[in-house]
Amino acid sequence: MVTQDTSPFDTFSPQSRVWIFQTTQALSAEEVQTIQLQLTTFMKEWTAHQMQLTASFGIYFQHFLVISIDQKGNHATGCSLDALHQKIASLGETLGKDFFDRLSIPVWKGDQISFQSKKSILQGLASGELTPDTRILDQTIQVLGEWKDRWITPISRSWIKPLSTVN
Repeated sequence: MVTQDTSPFDTFSPQSRVWIFQTTQALSAEEVQTIQLQLTTFMKEWTAHQMQLTASFGIYFQHFLVISIDQKGNHATGCSLDALHQKIASLGETLGKDFFDRLSIPVWKGDQISFQSKKSILQGLASGELTPDTRILDQTIQVLGEWKDRWITPISRSWIKPLSTVN
């Protein structure tokens, strides 16, 4: 079973907000280092109404940036969320990566991640190429506790299941 390191968020409330950004192009070691440096600085300076946010991030499987704000502390506001999205867009521009592609769904195939459209996944289920046990990474999750428990989940337990004709 594939698991993710949750340690950047160990002290955070399970109800904490989480944002998942993905790029379909794998990040190199140098790109990961650039992201770590820039996001570390950003997290130290990230505020909402001049109040420091308790936030952290993780980089997973060379494709995903997961960012969370501890809900025990100050909460994100519109302006602070705009700042986050601007920072991620700036990183994407710097690295030549699109972190805002929500139409490509990450699917575990063997020991690798592939990105497929919803239509392709449904066709794969119908043809038997994919099964209800095939795992996806659920990018619709918005709460840290759910991210820890079911980010990597079988299609049979995901938002895609009701759309398919496969039991």
